Amino acid sequence: SERNRDDGMIATTTKRILVSGSAGQLGGDVVGALRRRYDYVVASDVKRNDGLQLDVRSRGALERTMDDHGIDCIVHLASCAPTCPHDTLALTRTIEGVENVLDVARRRGAAVVLASSFAAYGSLTSVGDDSPLHPETADAVAHVYAETLGLKYRDDDDGFDFRALRIPAVVAPGGVSLGAHSWALRCSPETAHLVCVAPATRSMPMIYVDDVARGFADFVAADENKLRRRVYNLVGFHASPADLGFAVDREFPVSFDVAPPDDRLRVAWPAHVAAASAVADWGWRPRFNVDDAARAMFAAFPRVDLAVAQRTAAAAASR
Repeated sequence: SERNRDDGMIATTTKRILVSGSAGQLGGDVVGALRRRYDYVVASDVKRNDGLQLDVRSRGALERTMDDHGIDCIVHLASCAPTCPHDTLALTRTIEGVENVLDVARRRGAAVVLASSFAAYGSLTSVGDDSPLHPETADAVAHVYAETLGLKYRDDDDGFDFRALRIPAVVAPGGVSLGAHSWALRCSPETAHLVCVAPATRSMPMIYVDDVARGFADFVAADENKLRRRVYNLVGFHASPADLGFAVDREFPVSFDVAPPDDRLRVAWPAHVAAASAVADWGWRPRFNVDDAARAMFAAFPRVDLAVAQRTAAAAASR
């Protein structure tokens, strides 16, 4: 059943959704997008937050939560962020969680929508929906394992509704996230710096966080009969750290520096990813381009004092 909401969106009562990892980098935005479309959305995380405290590695706790709330769809965002490229402890914990989510949901006839990553492709140059996977880090291996297990359960049981979205670098107010990797936008009255873990001119797929949240909501709502595959790429635009800097500089004429890469966490992502299947099968259309995303990222900070910035730039140029 459906009804009109005050915000003009259509709310539906046909799904009762559990979101794991709601306190993570994407959780709050995804929960918000789902609640604008569905009446019954339970936010959960292993940490204490505004939602339900739930560790999906505990099979019993997950089963009780699904039974208590009548859950028929899990949007699984939870994972353990690695602290180095080959963090086997984080890998093990992430796998424990996804194994429980997939098996418990399958046995209860619930759907699973999984957050995956373009890290599954590794550092290939250009990839598409059917390109081979080449994970190079522990978190990438965990994503590939989760996708593979979900697809296996789907092959064994045609009634199991498994879906996964591969996500690129996420631009958000204040910085950029590549899963465990992050770029921090740091501002002072004198200048702005983007401290990142990728070479300044290396182009890669990106997306603004609002588009990610809307993408998940659209994907959950997509007609299963129209899905020609179970794993989709979600792309907003392609850009480099320097492109983000140039976009901000056009809007805010201040200096914008890109710091050297952080060698502790190697970035193994493809340079270009096609997302034709998402466009064709469930109508994916991003709303944010690189200029929109860069301005929104910068807007999280107080405006740089242009007079101070100009004096700083002039002083630097005279040295």
